[in-house]
Amino acid sequence: MPNVVVAQDVDNAEAAFLAAHPNLFSQTPWGAAQRNREILPRIASGGGRVIDLGGGVSSVAGLLARLGCEPIVFDNFEYDIGWISATGDAEFTATTARRRQALADDGVRFVDCDLCEVSLADYFPPGSVDVITSFHCFEHLHHSPRRLLGSALDVLKPGGLLLIETPNSVNLLKRAKVAAGYTNYASFHDYWNAEVFGGHVREYSFGDFEKLATLLGIKDYTIYGRNWFGTLNHFVGQGLMFCFVDGILKVVPGWCGSLFFEARKS
Repeated sequence: MPNVVVAQDVDNAEAAFLAAHPNLFSQTPWGAAQRNREILPRIASGGGRVIDLGGGVSSVAGLLARLGCEPIVFDNFEYDIGWISATGDAEFTATTARRRQALADDGVRFVDCDLCEVSLADYFPPGSVDVITSFHCFEHLHHSPRRLLGSALDVLKPGGLLLIETPNSVNLLKRAKVAAGYTNYASFHDYWNAEVFGGHVREYSFGDFEKLATLLGIKDYTIYGRNWFGTLNHFVGQGLMFCFVDGILKVVPGWCGSLFFEARKS
């Protein structure tokens, strides 16, 4: 019988994961938790080998391992702009090492690499991977992901899932900000002071993902928007008003805070 995963299984997996690693991983923020409850069941149902591109040492890979998958994280692990800002580089490095070891103990594999240069075909034979995911990573890449995504399609099984999530470069709030004369780029202060800039280099739009599908020859795909990240829930809370506004925005994915590109290999 195939392994069927539902949202409650994700909640249970997180509770067990946090209990196993106290004081190392914190409760998943509200927005990411909503994403996990909706998206991870689609990834984990059936189990299988899952490659996470740019996943770092987040709890997502640990949850996938507890949901019966074989997760492999590809990343450079050199820096994370959020952690560096919050803790300072020395503490970030030590915390990253501890979290990476904890995830490895749970069955997560890691590959240190430059995502702009790596080919997944160097690590996996054709048609041997069930799912390839990337959550809020591609907007940080300084060069084209052409080689990476071409190899991703090579190693995916027929019917395998490719799922990419990025911020929407032209969501409704950004359109309003630009019209009012404000930039939709990262803060200039962060860009100016970073020795190695790890912020957003190129966010994606609905049209970008359509073009990506054409360039990769992908026929079976869908693009949809969600609003778990960004400022919407700060404005309206996380209750009925959020559900109402989110429901309206989702009708036009190009207005949403984040975009998902979900494709199946033919």
